[in-house]
Amino acid sequence: MTIEFTAYDRPRRLASTTHLSSMDIKGVLSFEPVPEGTRMKWVWDIQPRDFYKLIGPLVRRIGERQERAIWTGLKHVLEKRERLSQPATVIAASQEAHRFTSLRHLAAICGGLAGVGGITHGIGEVMQGSRSPGGIVFNSWAEGRIASNLGGEPAMSVVPNLLITGILTIVVSLALLAWAVGFFDRRHAGSGLVLLSVAILMVGGGFGPPLVGMLAGAAAAGASVGRQRRTSLLAGRPGSLLAPLWPYLFWLCVLNAIFLVLGSPLLAGAFDVAAPSLFVYSLFLAVVSLPLATLAGIAYKVRGVFRITQGRP
Repeated sequence: MTIEFTAYDRPRRLASTTHLSSMDIKGVLSFEPVPEGTRMKWVWDIQPRDFYKLIGPLVRRIGERQERAIWTGLKHVLEKRERLSQPATVIAASQEAHRFTSLRHLAAICGGLAGVGGITHGIGEVMQGSRSPGGIVFNSWAEGRIASNLGGEPAMSVVPNLLITGILTIVVSLALLAWAVGFFDRRHAGSGLVLLSVAILMVGGGFGPPLVGMLAGAAAAGASVGRQRRTSLLAGRPGSLLAPLWPYLFWLCVLNAIFLVLGSPLLAGAFDVAAPSLFVYSLFLAVVSLPLATLAGIAYKVRGVFRITQGRP
């Protein structure tokens, strides 16, 4: 990561550009004197690259919420006149570096992608029309490249009609997508992700998307675990081993979820690539990496990388 300061007009304006491998972030901070003190305004322009363009709106939504939380927290600190051990510029740089790598953001991205994956199943089921699936387990896609190259995208449903199943899948998947994007920072975000993922599983959303959604819910729940409980769970050597892996596991999970939900249907449908084994391997990687990333994220937070406390770096 490289942060380039592009404008500086003390004490009114500070502009910067953050260069990441996945995106560029251009930001401007402005300061206006008011009778009560100083009014600060911020504007950020996020420019994702490559695969991240596919989830650009989600990244922007996450960044907007996180930025508001950062500056609101700094405002409270300054108003209480706490003595911080680091200059405010160091704090801001640290927060900038970790803006997109948190358990809540991992849960939001993977949960949102699970919703998109459920919609893919629902479309295939609607296209099959109003008929019986012939059993509780069936193929979401009966014809076309996805059917032949991905084994038909298997799913299950308690509804004995494919058209109704497909409509329900799309509706519940949209609800999961909305919940992941709009409520990822709420206390019960994890419970909502898990419940909606179970609902998708039961109405025809396949097996991969609900599984990713449930694991995303576990990550969101991990972000809400109390400090004392986190410390007791991952104190000592286990935490010290897991914490350094967190940034790498975060991006591994995100990239794998993108391939699992978007990449594999794109390869099968648009490029006519028959690679069902890649889907299986990707699903297995998600089952292993997401729980491990959740533990690593908790350990990372326990060890104070995200925490800035009084008198401690």
